[in-house]
Amino acid sequence: MATGRREIEPCSRTYGFPIYCAGWVPFSHISTSSATPEKENEGDDKGDSSSDAAPDASNRLLVVLGGGGGEGRSGVPNALVVSAFDFSSRSLSDRPVFRVGTEADLPYRMAVHPKGDGIICSFLPNSCRWFNWDLPVSRDYERLALNPSEENLRELENVGLQLALCFNEEGSVLASGGEDGTLRVLKWPAMESILSEVVENTSVKDLDFSYDGKYIVSLRSSSPCRVWDLTSSTVIANLARESGEVFGFCRFSRSSDSNQVLFVTAMHDDRGKIITWNTSTWKRIGSKTVVKDPISALNVSPDGKLLAVGTIEGGIVILNSKNLQVHSVIKKAHLGILTSLVFSHDSRALLSSSFDSTARVTTIEAKKSNDPFCNPDQPARYASLYFCMCIDGEDNELEVLEILHHFVEILDRYFGSVCELDLIFNFHKAYYILDEVLIAGELQESSKKTIARLIAAQDSLVETVKEQAGSISNIISQATM
Repeated sequence: MATGRREIEPCSRTYGFPIYCAGWVPFSHISTSSATPEKENEGDDKGDSSSDAAPDASNRLLVVLGGGGGEGRSGVPNALVVSAFDFSSRSLSDRPVFRVGTEADLPYRMAVHPKGDGIICSFLPNSCRWFNWDLPVSRDYERLALNPSEENLRELENVGLQLALCFNEEGSVLASGGEDGTLRVLKWPAMESILSEVVENTSVKDLDFSYDGKYIVSLRSSSPCRVWDLTSSTVIANLARESGEVFGFCRFSRSSDSNQVLFVTAMHDDRGKIITWNTSTWKRIGSKTVVKDPISALNVSPDGKLLAVGTIEGGIVILNSKNLQVHSVIKKAHLGILTSLVFSHDSRALLSSSFDSTARVTTIEAKKSNDPFCNPDQPARYASLYFCMCIDGEDNELEVLEILHHFVEILDRYFGSVCELDLIFNFHKAYYILDEVLIAGELQESSKKTIARLIAAQDSLVETVKEQAGSISNIISQATM
């Protein structure tokens, strides 16, 4: 019996090899740039298939995946795969649209050209290759293919493994970051150098262009996170780490007022957090712990409304980019380390991939506003938090809802835009606050300022005890040396 076996959802598919990189296929640009008018009297047996075969942008999208088992005789192939996702059934296709083997080279990182030119892949152990999209004149998406190109990537030949690859939004500039610590920014497709930086004893972990193409941020395994002005090829900001922080990934995002913000992930005390930076002053404007596991992937939706983080445990957390409140959580979306996250071009879906050989497409559901006072029979809901209270039949339900609202306002003041992650990581503090609000089921304190003062005093007492405990531990350790 296979009762303990995990059932694979239709939105997830297994491809037979660990997946390291993934992206969405810009099919509309490919069909515009690659397809040519059909000749008269040619392909009569196809009828009007040219108008019907192209995927409906609202119902069907294509994804490209890369990975494998690497060099040696592991028996796990190295390959690039194109697969289709159907919105109506919310499922990835059972069989790939296209698959090509890459022999002994493992596709490790990928950048999809936003205007449909093709894709560039960084391969293990040390090569980069360009692939062109091949679309027949019938525009049949099921016949879309990738062809290795002889295009000269002279600036990326024999330069070692590239850990980061990305195009700017217009597809006119390519950036790569190497394991050897070299940052390269090149004009595309001319491959002329815009800037180059070499920092020894470090590696480039991640890169991202601002939406206006003016800036690029480079994040290294050590040394500050740097922001470059591409018009002058100079560093305009060094984003320093605070004590104990280890930076991981970086992404620009549009904010509601058409400005841009920069998100950087960091590990701190074994927890993953998001740091927000102002792109005018390049100062921190906030940080928030969002997951309790190391972050292995980050992406921001093209419309700037959402950001998603993936963890080494295979989980996905989607957040509102404005306040970092939780939009949705997919626990165990994958069984292995999550390797990539990419929002679709219309921000309606999130593609994820993993070492467990699976790719998954998660559709983004719009969040409806819920006012707990509109329906007292339902649990009170605030963003992603739900509250339930057991009361006697003769109790006033609206008064109970007022108490819950009072409790949530205090939580919001204390944590700052409270979400379920705050309560998961600090459940004891939530109970402290609840004890100040209620006693024996009755409202004890209606003043938010008074409760804030009492909790601050409690926090101060806890910190004092921690310092005393640390001092005693140091004395004991010194005495036993």
